[in-house]
Amino acid sequence: MSIDLHTHSTASDGSLSPSQLVLEAKRHEVSVLGLTDHDTLSGIKEAQEKAEELGVELVPGIEFSTEVGRSEVHILGYYISPSMNLSSLLSRLKESRMDRIRLMLKKLQALNIAIDLNEVINEGKEGVYGRPQVAMALLRRGYVSSVEEAFDKYLGMGRPAYVPHFKISPWEAIGVIREAGGIPVYAHPGVTSRDDLIHSFIKAGLLGLEVFYPEHDQQTILRYLHICQSFSLLVTGGSDFHGAVRPWVKLGYPGLPEKYYLEFKAYLSSK
Repeated sequence: MSIDLHTHSTASDGSLSPSQLVLEAKRHEVSVLGLTDHDTLSGIKEAQEKAEELGVELVPGIEFSTEVGRSEVHILGYYISPSMNLSSLLSRLKESRMDRIRLMLKKLQALNIAIDLNEVINEGKEGVYGRPQVAMALLRRGYVSSVEEAFDKYLGMGRPAYVPHFKISPWEAIGVIREAGGIPVYAHPGVTSRDDLIHSFIKAGLLGLEVFYPEHDQQTILRYLHICQSFSLLVTGGSDFHGAVRPWVKLGYPGLPEKYYLEFKAYLSSK
């Protein structure tokens, strides 16, 4: 059983549509697929329909991009139900993304790099835009040779065309997910390197850590498994697959061991 609880589609910043992503999961023999687009649930319905057709188990989710000081912290939310606060937050985030794109393009223009807003909109096929769409436009125009170079030279934090996110805190994201009946999980904590925040996240309602992740080595995995055991947190894992946007990432790798997924499902059943 191959389990991948962290992937993205064109509903946010992936290169495959939700249905194409499910097809790719089937091709790679991923039997449980989590769709966790950034700041939106808009791809879930399409993915669910394709998953039912192909016999793939879909885990509906979302990934909130939050900030603490100069640290970017991502919070995953699984099995969210609609709520007023959630709908309001998602609307604010969608509007702020477009404002952010406009500011990034202005900064690029000041560097004599001309990218039209429509080019970025065309990359964001589902109406959600972010830095990956700007990076793809830069790549297509020949300003960079890869998406990675676009982030390293222009779009990453501290780079000349970087524009900060609309400020939502991880504690706010955790609260909204819990209010909507979902399971909040701290995404790739080893990449963020803010273990000092975990205790406060737990007090706010955090229920899990993404332990299995491509950039977590064995020592890191063991550290987070120990934290999960110490605080009775759920263990999750996923590839953070984006398709062509991050071509080095393999769908389904690393897989979440089945025993942890069974614990995840048992928690759902007990709610």
